[in-house]
Amino acid sequence: MTSHISENDLLNLIKQLDETVSTSCPSESLLPLSDGESSNSDGSVIVERNKIIVNNPVGMGLVAIVTPIPPLVLYVNGIIVTGETPVRANDEIKWSMVNEQLFTLSVSEDRMQAIFKIHARERYEWRLKDVEKSNRIFLEAIEQFDTVIDSISFPVIMDSIKDMGIDRNLNYSVIYQEHQEFTGKPIVFAVGKPPKPGIDARLEFYFSEEVENVYMEVSGVVDYRDHLHIPTVKAGEIIGRKFFLVEGKPGYDVFGAIIQPNHPKDISIIAEDNVQIDGQGRIIALKEGRPRITGTTVKFVEISTVYVIAGNVDMGTGHIVFSGDIVVYGDVTENMIIESLGNVYVQGNVFGATITATGSIIIKGNIMNSRLYSGYFGVIYNRLFHATSQLLIQMRLLTEAAQTLMARIAEKEQQVNPGRIMLLLLESKFTDIPKTIKEILTVIANIQNIERESLVDLKDKLECFLYPLKLVEIDSLDVFIYIQKLLEETYQSINRMQETPSKIDIQQCHLSELKSNGDILIRREGVLKSDLYCKNNIVFYEDRSVCRGSRLEAGGIISAMNVGGQTCSGIYLKAGTKIVVKNIHSGRVCIGKYCRDIFESLADTTFDENFMKNQTVERELRHV
Repeated sequence: MTSHISENDLLNLIKQLDETVSTSCPSESLLPLSDGESSNSDGSVIVERNKIIVNNPVGMGLVAIVTPIPPLVLYVNGIIVTGETPVRANDEIKWSMVNEQLFTLSVSEDRMQAIFKIHARERYEWRLKDVEKSNRIFLEAIEQFDTVIDSISFPVIMDSIKDMGIDRNLNYSVIYQEHQEFTGKPIVFAVGKPPKPGIDARLEFYFSEEVENVYMEVSGVVDYRDHLHIPTVKAGEIIGRKFFLVEGKPGYDVFGAIIQPNHPKDISIIAEDNVQIDGQGRIIALKEGRPRITGTTVKFVEISTVYVIAGNVDMGTGHIVFSGDIVVYGDVTENMIIESLGNVYVQGNVFGATITATGSIIIKGNIMNSRLYSGYFGVIYNRLFHATSQLLIQMRLLTEAAQTLMARIAEKEQQVNPGRIMLLLLESKFTDIPKTIKEILTVIANIQNIERESLVDLKDKLECFLYPLKLVEIDSLDVFIYIQKLLEETYQSINRMQETPSKIDIQQCHLSELKSNGDILIRREGVLKSDLYCKNNIVFYEDRSVCRGSRLEAGGIISAMNVGGQTCSGIYLKAGTKIVVKNIHSGRVCIGKYCRDIFESLADTTFDENFMKNQTVERELRHV
């Protein structure tokens, strides 16, 4: 913080100023003038014999001006001045030269190269250029090439390198050669060794994931029914390979500091049912079936078994729940449910049904008043997934309540059977648990060919909750904790079954809901009064396919043919990046946060963010 100057200090400064003026600046105007001398004359400067001599002005004369010319640096009373500068006889005037270093040593930003450059082999003396007496002069110095004041030696260069600490891969010969020949070019005289980067682990798979339509000729007759060919592999076939990560090797910079390589990323892969991974990373099928990969952080590989329904899925077959692929060669009829921990292929039509698949759904017929959920949505709409996750939460709360009751009872030095407490809680506070248990047992009962012991064990344990006499006999809460473990395993195993990429591949749909975390592909007639949502793209293939009275949302692109109609309303298209339409007659289109209502027919139009922004600006200008 700045303080105010005291009166005594101020008086002392004034006194010093008066003494300086009276002793160093005698007034020339008081001296008697000689005959013929003017009462006024300008100050002057003269440079001779490497000295600057200043004469003060007389009377009203002008003060002398000096201007330094670089690389000369001028100091007046200890301060560097540039440009035109007034000077008096009593000023302390000094000068120096900006002398460039004879050589420089530098290191690249990544410290992997050391660079040497000679700017001049010798440095010479500088002397002021003589200037005749004048009121204004330019101060300039001239190099005296006959007088050497400094020069480079090879030992000095090497000492400077040593002082910098550079000691790896030094090339002494290029330094010596440049010292002798002097080209003035930058010379790289030391290099580091970059680290050898590691190689990430990777997976390669050797099978197709596409379903093909191939009509086979049997005994001279084309079989039009059995033409859905699902990709399969045979037992013993190598279906893929994991290439293991390779560690990198350290390097060093020109100072000798160690540079560690990047850490390569590994891939965790687990062989599930009917798959083996050998020591070389080869993934081998142990039985015939469709190979599939699930999981995100950890990859699970298995050979999916196939459950085939030769005819329709109806009241005769019941709901179909299967831990693998499901192939239906007939129709899926009203109120029927298909749940697959894999892919679902339907050769016929789907009417008033629900199909969920943790993989893809491919329908070759028509879809009417139905719900199709694939991939991520196939998981969350799976009844067993939903019910087990819901029951797991309820069971944890139930167990916590039972533990609290037992603790309070123990404080009173009393005892009670844990099963009796559970029954009491189920009848009073947790009345929804039996309903959820019945739903899970129903789904398990519909599962075709149960092979997992955990599901059988879960079924047996949950059935106890439906029989009070069995429940009250349970003498430890460990049973309920074990049930939670089984629920957790079931919930997680279904969640892990999500396949990427997944898709819904259809011909047409009407009054239906489709959700996929991959693509939705419409091969033929199109979409009427339906809701479609997908993480990636919605694509219509045929020029004549239509989209009317529907809501479509895609995280990527929507590519449609004929959208809306003269008498059709309710069209809503929303995409993450762009919407491409062949013809659009009416509706609302949105790209991100930008939306536009379409009231006139447009042909061959692409809606992207730039297009939508421009349309918004044009509308705003029209309203101004």
